[in-house]
Parts: sequence; structure tokens; C-alpha cells
Amino acid sequence: RAAILGGAYMGAEGSPASVILNPAALSSLKKTDTMLTFTQNNYKGIGGAAGKDKNEAISAHLMDTGLYVALPLGKKTGRVLAFGADTFNTTFNDAPITEPKGSGSRFYAAYSAPLGKNMTWGYGLMYLDDTYAWGTGWYDGVSFSRYHMKNQSQNWRHRLAVQGTDGGKFTWGIQGTFGYGEGNNYWNGIDRDGKEKNAFTAFRGGTQWKLSPKTRVACDLEWQWIDIQFGNHPASIGHGGGSAYYKGDTLRAMAGLEHSLSDSFSLQGGYRFSSFKIKDLCGRNAQHDANTLSMGLNWKPKGDSFSLSWNGEYTWLGYGDFSQNLALRCRF
Repeated sequence: RAAILGGAYMGAEGSPASVILNPAALSSLKKTDTMLTFTQNNYKGIGGAAGKDKNEAISAHLMDTGLYVALPLGKKTGRVLAFGADTFNTTFNDAPITEPKGSGSRFYAAYSAPLGKNMTWGYGLMYLDDTYAWGTGWYDGVSFSRYHMKNQSQNWRHRLAVQGTDGGKFTWGIQGTFGYGEGNNYWNGIDRDGKEKNAFTAFRGGTQWKLSPKTRVACDLEWQWIDIQFGNHPASIGHGGGSAYYKGDTLRAMAGLEHSLSDSFSLQGGYRFSSFKIKDLCGRNAQHDANTLSMGLNWKPKGDSFSLSWNGEYTWLGYGDFSQNLALRCRF
């Protein structure tokens, strides 16, 4: 639902995927709930100059498979425990020089409970273990040298969320996320005695209104900050040894709508605006704005034990990126 509604999920009903997105929404679940997801992302034009007289326009294909489970602790207590895991692999094409690769796994745990009459709170924990490798070229004005970098990192993120309602048509939510991690970098297979260190901070707030029994709208605003220090690199890169980095902030505004066509079918649509301000490995500043449109369809047969949903989104950022997600949900 997050992708369907342009990323606006704060007021959306809870699901096992809330272990990732909004742990405070887990309290709305009354039965043991499971979700299996398949996500496919296609990116184009993400490459840049790879070396002297050579350029790459890299495209990428990402596959993500996830399983999430929510377990209510007792009847009508509002206390819910949830777990989840997903694994992803990124395949890069049209990159004979840099030859990038990427893969990893994420593990989640969350707990939610009531906070007064019309409020709930939730805490979520995520552990990420990923590995990326790519080649890079450096031209010093005389000769061209090629290096291969492999990055292995382990990251933790803590999320605290609060959600409330007026008991009728209006729902609101706020949350904060704090993360940290470290890893090793290898240049041409050699550890340069430089530990990668990273930090992540995000704050988010959102609201939802029920316009009618069949229609609701939601909007969110999110700010993120990331700071990655990649550790030492060879002295021939960057005119002497040093520590490469990637840091910056992202601001996102999201809006979405959901309308029920019948008891079994509902349609969703959304829009997301993203503004990126980044300083990269080479100390260059970059600012990009992206626009994303999304749509989705949810099918739920009679009863409340099974549902199937599909959503897709398209992003404009100087080129086109398309992603789609298929989710199977079962309740017991």
C-alpha cells in the first residue's frame, strides 16, 4: 500500500508490512496475519563517466522477495508482535567497465500497543547486511587507472512511531528513525584499513481522511539524512589517500487516494515528489528532483482470509524508472 498511495501510508490500515513502514499501525490487526511480496524495479540511465573517453548509461534490475508475519498477543488487547525478512539482488546491465553488483538481506522485528483510548505506539528494528561491488576509473592527466571496489556493511535502524484517530474520519501519525552501521572496503581485493561508517536519520508525519465509506485520501511529508564515510582509498585516487564519502538529505511529499469499487475490488493511486541534495564520492554537489506516479489494484474475495494486490509506479528523474509489486496476504 505504501507504493500504491505514492508512499503515503501513515493513516492506512495495518498489515504485516507495517513491520517495515509504520509499527504503530500493527495494533489494528486482530488475527494472525502473513504477507508474501515480490518486488521488481527497473532503473535506466543511472551511470556516468567511467573513465577517459568512455561513458556508461547503466541500467539496473532489482528483485526483492519478502515474508512478513504479525502475531496479536491475546484477544482485543491491541498488542501485536511482528517479524519479517526480505532478500534482494540487483543486476546491472550495459556496464562493461564498472561491472557493478549488489545483493543483501534485511531482517525486521516490531511491537505495537495501545496508548490511551484513540492512540497506539510502535517500535521497529531493522538489520541490513549488504554487499556492493563496482569498478571505477581515475584519470590523473597522464594515465588512466582502473580500480575495483567491494563494500560490505552491516546496518541497524530503530523506528519509533505514534498513531492516533479522532474515532471517526481522521487519522494522523508521526515517527522518527535513527540508524547507524559500519563495514569494510576492499580496493582491488585489499583492505585499506578504513572502516566504513554511516548514519541515518528520518522524520515523518502524515494524515488520512475518509471522504466517504468507499473513499479515503492520505498525505505525508518525510525528511531523510544519510552520511556514509567509505574509509581510506588508494593514494592514486583523489590526489592522495583519503576517505571517500556520500552524504545528503532528501525531502519527500506524498499524496494518495483509495476507492472501493465493490466489496472485493479497490483502486489506488498516488503521487510523490522527491528532492535530493547530495554530495558524492568525488566531492561534487548534486541536486535532483523526481516525480512519481503510482497506481494499484486490490482484490479480496468474500471473507477476510485472503487478498491479492498489485501496484506499479513510474518515476521521472531525467529518465524513466518503473517498479511493480505483487503481494499475497493471508489471515488465520
